[in-house]
Amino acid sequence: MDTKWRSKGFINPYIIFSSIFFLVYVLYQIPYSNLNMELDIKLKTFLLIAIFINFILGITFKSNFALVYYKNPEFDKSRIRVITFLMILAMVIEGVYSKGFPILKQVNYKDYGVPVLHVILVTVDSFYILVLVKKLYDNRFKSNFIIFNILLATIPLLVSLSRGIIMILLLNILYLVILSTKRIFSFKNLLGILIIMIGGLYVFGIAGNYRMNTDYKRVEDIRQSSLILSIGQASTKFNDSHIPAPYFWTYSYGTSPIANLNMNIQNVLVDDSHIKVRNVTEFMVVNFLPDFISKRIYPDETIRVKPNQIIAEFTAVTAFAQAYLMLGWGGLYVYLLYILIFPIVYMEIIKKVNPEFSNIALAMMATLYTLLPFSNFFAFTGLSLQLVFPIIMTLFKGGRFK
Repeated sequence: MDTKWRSKGFINPYIIFSSIFFLVYVLYQIPYSNLNMELDIKLKTFLLIAIFINFILGITFKSNFALVYYKNPEFDKSRIRVITFLMILAMVIEGVYSKGFPILKQVNYKDYGVPVLHVILVTVDSFYILVLVKKLYDNRFKSNFIIFNILLATIPLLVSLSRGIIMILLLNILYLVILSTKRIFSFKNLLGILIIMIGGLYVFGIAGNYRMNTDYKRVEDIRQSSLILSIGQASTKFNDSHIPAPYFWTYSYGTSPIANLNMNIQNVLVDDSHIKVRNVTEFMVVNFLPDFISKRIYPDETIRVKPNQIIAEFTAVTAFAQAYLMLGWGGLYVYLLYILIFPIVYMEIIKKVNPEFSNIALAMMATLYTLLPFSNFFAFTGLSLQLVFPIIMTLFKGGRFK
């Protein structure tokens, strides 16, 4: 164990939730898409309450997230070799079982993988890569051995075209680096992050154009964005602006989840006057447990309670849509209460049982709360299950990855 220092605690799930939701709320007020209808007054009130409470809690309890950073450059090469080998072996088994890999277009990514094993592989592999990245950071990015094993461990995610998992992994890494850097709020660092974000969002739009042009067999310059402008019903105000067209992807992806939630609230009247224990039990299982568990307990629930969408291409519905459709407005406030309680309880558990992994745990939870404006990632196994791994690590030499 080497250097220890304490973070400031301003990077915490409450601040992230309130910041992202506030940004999305503000974007929604800009009439750049004709798909975005006026928000229901009760939904406006709920969102502002959620943003305000999370912000206040983020400031009040920031000391709970002011974690000690444990810098430990030591690592066990033999253990890393074994784990990396197991990740590759599991990938080979899945390839044989599926008779090919999605990246080679031998099998559709929806049909790829061994049941249960695939979920275990992508979640364990993602967490393993995150641990290796921390080791690489602790060694000042000078270990070729760790870099090589990170590249090998990434292969199972790439060959399965696990785009969602890869996106989550990149967010986890970003937050881990931020939490591991003493002076992240310096002008130079903030400017660098801003430039990377602007460039990254532009690339995101270009990539979206490429995929959509391919899907619709459209031949045009990928910078034109004519398909997304048409499908997303870009308004005259956006078309007359000087904003590069690929950024409409960012606007659409950022605001369409709230538009979908708004549509469900305005068009679906949920009768919550006859709520039974079974309804509450289903609600808790479906919304708060990883979906590989909930789908086995209530296999038809997510099909029976399916949110409406403004258009088929925009499927994100925020973390609250399912809660509303199951228990009405009561469901929204119960879900909000859960996301207010969870961070404090979870981080206190981690600090007691495995403090050396507290930064990794906080990075993963920060990612989860970043994505709540788009979907319920408490129910997404690829991320929520990883939250358990720092606790499981205590079974192996006190949780130390040496």
